[in-house]
Amino acid sequence: YFCSNAACPERVARNIEYFVSRGAMDIDGLGEQGVRQLLKSGLIHDEADLFTLTAEPLTTLEGYGDKKIQNLLKNIQAAKGRPLERLIAALGIRGVGGGIAELLISRYHSLDALLNASAADIDEIAGIGPHTAEAITDWTAQAHNRALVEKLRAAGVNFTADETAHAPTFD
Repeated sequence: YFCSNAACPERVARNIEYFVSRGAMDIDGLGEQGVRQLLKSGLIHDEADLFTLTAEPLTTLEGYGDKKIQNLLKNIQAAKGRPLERLIAALGIRGVGGGIAELLISRYHSLDALLNASAADIDEIAGIGPHTAEAITDWTAQAHNRALVEKLRAAGVNFTADETAHAPTFD
């Protein structure tokens, strides 16, 4: 089953849990329990809010000592510089994992370029079918997802690909 309500509290929690996971933005020290604790306390409401966390409010949470807070904030800061394909995979777009994200950045070298791509253009990428292309453009067309992207931009998250790492090689 899949809840189509983007504001569903369980869906929000699961999206953030996926966002921080090892295969996505890899924010070590923040798992399911930590995400739910931050949501319940009102310190975060979406993935982008993680990047605005500061030490002081975290000290009021159970189990958050100075060392844990310092490590968590360091890991969140490091996540801002993760490669673009990690961010794209972390966004939770239906059908888009690490492999599809890499295919996408081989064509679109920035998140902005992907956000402005049509389903037909995305479908032209070898390895991406029409259903995935449609899921991507459906995701990018939703106002709350666009707002999330703008919050991530304002927080300083990397939106561009290292083009040398994804440039085609010719032997």
